[in-house]
Amino acid sequence: MLRLTIIEQGKASREVAFERFPISIGRANGNAVVLPGWKVARTHAEIHQLGGGFKLVDKGSLAG
Repeated sequence: MLRLTIIEQGKASREVAFERFPISIGRANGNAVVLPGWKVARTHAEIHQLGGGFKLVDKGSLAG
């Protein structure tokens, strides 16, 4: 299981837990973690589980 704390400016922090991978991150509503902002791509990154750890994979968006 992976627990993420998401902190957005002007909002209360929130914690989410995940058991299934990969976890998609981006501004589109279909992502497991939705982040607002024009600098966030529709599908920006993914978190993969690797053995006892995790890997953040950039999906190659122009925003980086």
